[in-house]
Amino acid sequence: MSPRSRKCGTLRAAVLSLCMLAPLVVASAAGAAVAQVPTAHKLVPPTCNTASPAVIKHLLGVTVAAPRRSTAGQTFLCEYGSSVSSLAVVIQYNLASGSSNYEQVRAGYDSNNEPTTPLRTLGKLANEAFTASLGTGSLAQHSVVALQGKLQVVLASSASIARLVTLMRQILAVS
Repeated sequence: MSPRSRKCGTLRAAVLSLCMLAPLVVASAAGAAVAQVPTAHKLVPPTCNTASPAVIKHLLGVTVAAPRRSTAGQTFLCEYGSSVSSLAVVIQYNLASGSSNYEQVRAGYDSNNEPTTPLRTLGKLANEAFTASLGTGSLAQHSVVALQGKLQVVLASSASIARLVTLMRQILAVS
């Protein structure tokens, strides 16, 4: 791969990653009043180490560096960079979410031309979940969003939806 191709690939991946996160920023800012959703078990608050670079490599097949964390209130982002993109994998945790905020996030994806599809394969690990994709082929970016009690987790990456669902199961099982 030529240096120019590598730069273009990095730029495309970064732009698509930012597009995938746009609905989250809008919904997080709008979600001041949050409904409480009961949960069957006590939540162990996640950290960026909940999905370590080794776990991401194993489950997504992507080699990433240690995550960079940014926090805004009860929401934090874990951004994992790779040799191709500084945003190879992004995980957002909202520790004070609920059905209302979840629906705002879902509507944000839908209005951003990223149609959502209900995800029913998480079983009792999640109250609600959906998937969304932007783009096609090697430039596609995928997201999996799940609500577990008051915890909302958003995964975004170019990894397949099937792989992201596997990582989501891992995250929700320990949270």
